[in-house]
Amino acid sequence: MDQSPPIAPPPRAGLALIYDVFVAPLRAYATLAVRAQWWPAALIVIACIVASNLLALPAQLHVEKLHLTNAIIAQDAVLQSVDLLQVVVAWAFIASIFVSFSPGEKRRYRTYFALAVAGSLPAGLGALLSGLAVRLHDPASFQSMAQIVNALPVSLAAFTPQATRGELAFMSSFDLFTVWKLVFVAVGARLIGGIRPVVALIVVFSIDFAFALTQALPLP
Repeated sequence: MDQSPPIAPPPRAGLALIYDVFVAPLRAYATLAVRAQWWPAALIVIACIVASNLLALPAQLHVEKLHLTNAIIAQDAVLQSVDLLQVVVAWAFIASIFVSFSPGEKRRYRTYFALAVAGSLPAGLGALLSGLAVRLHDPASFQSMAQIVNALPVSLAAFTPQATRGELAFMSSFDLFTVWKLVFVAVGARLIGGIRPVVALIVVFSIDFAFALTQALPLP
């Protein structure tokens, strides 16, 4: 008796792929395996990160007792650019390592890159929700960075309210949406490329951990 393939649903593309990542992951994996489409998801992830930073900016300025000046705008633009660059580099690292671990027939680098990007959609959603949670409050109601970071208390930072700014940045990198991302990418690596889920989890978590450490570095 013939066995059906592990990824059976027909592939889709564009915004349909974004929808499938959240509600029909098997169909999302089918799309990624066949078309390796990554740019719609990448644009959405980047937009969510930028929007989250902009939404939280008034509260951050209040806590730091700063006013919005050209210098502040320039500094924020540089920091956002660095954050976005780290995200893209993380996608590239994941794809490169997955290619080397893929048994049997090698999947293309672009396929794993698309998987890494799609897996970041939950993290992008989490960033956007965090920014919205901050913006729903009066910026003057925030008295510390911990209150801003924990406006949506879904990360490890919720357990360290007295931590330093660097520690908060590090701990907030690990939340429920990050777990969602890890699981999505690990399962996808197994179904698409036959990579062991434990290996995929270690790869993605190690890269996230390394970049989270950079968040703890003091600002100039």
